[in-house]
Amino acid sequence: MARPMTQERQISAFKEGIEAVIERFSAEFDLTYGEMVGVLEETKFWLLLESVDLVSEEEEEEEEEEEEDGEGESWKS
Repeated sequence: MARPMTQERQISAFKEGIEAVIERFSAEFDLTYGEMVGVLEETKFWLLLESVDLVSEEEEEEEEEEEEDGEGESWKS
């Protein structure tokens, strides 16, 4: 039977997964470093809110739906 991964190995695997996603999107899309960092910062923000129960998954889904509809980007105009 396989042993469970240590916390250190889980963190390492998570970091490697994020790095692989960044590499893939860098190769496939024309994103600037600033745009990628912005997405990572927004994701970090939502993760931090979730960690202290300041936002529920439903609220995050509503925010994503607004962005898809273009409603959440009024600040860009």
